[in-house]
Amino acid sequence: MRDKLIQNQKYTIFLDEEPLYLQYLRPYKEKFAFKNLFNEDIVLLNEVDIQLLNRRNKKSTNEIFTVQSDILECVVSRQEIQENYESFDKSAVFINIYTPGQKPLDLNSYFYDQLSIAFYDISLDIGESITGSVKPISNEVAKKIKEFILKNKNRKFAINCDAGISRSAGIAMAIECILKFNESKYNYSTSYSELKNFLRYKANLYVYDKIIGAWTVKPLKTIELQKIEL
Repeated sequence: MRDKLIQNQKYTIFLDEEPLYLQYLRPYKEKFAFKNLFNEDIVLLNEVDIQLLNRRNKKSTNEIFTVQSDILECVVSRQEIQENYESFDKSAVFINIYTPGQKPLDLNSYFYDQLSIAFYDISLDIGESITGSVKPISNEVAKKIKEFILKNKNRKFAINCDAGISRSAGIAMAIECILKFNESKYNYSTSYSELKNFLRYKANLYVYDKIIGAWTVKPLKTIELQKIEL
């Protein structure tokens, strides 16, 4: 398999430098199987085989392993966006997701608009820890993200989280579902999406569900009725 990958001219092989995204895959020791990455089945036997594919996706920008589409400019890690933000379209809007305790990134002077928001990459409330309360994305945070998406529905989105794998992918899925499928989770789930089939991502579906379900319609104003004496 490895010889086949090396000899196949459709792959660009870089053995001198490890791709940034590999450091996030290191905890996973099982075999990886990905289908239709290059319109054929490829079995990745280990990290070396992943390295042989080194950012060779057609949608990569400046050798950054990211999905790109008509509404998604990039879905990447904190480090990747810090080091390569000038590679992306400055007319895009930026959603900066960071872990509580970190400092938000400030790229508002480059991108058209920016939303920075902090929450943990979990789907359950695990209560108090040494660092304080560890909670998943809240309804309030989900609502802010959804409002930002709707406000910028005619622009492309650049999104980051720590690793560019989970929280950012969950938000990217919500963007696709909201803007392309009018928030129909069924229609989105039964339709093809390059994001959902992209090698890199393992979306936090709790984040996706929360954003889709966020209530954004303003409540009706209360009308006070005055009693009229006849």
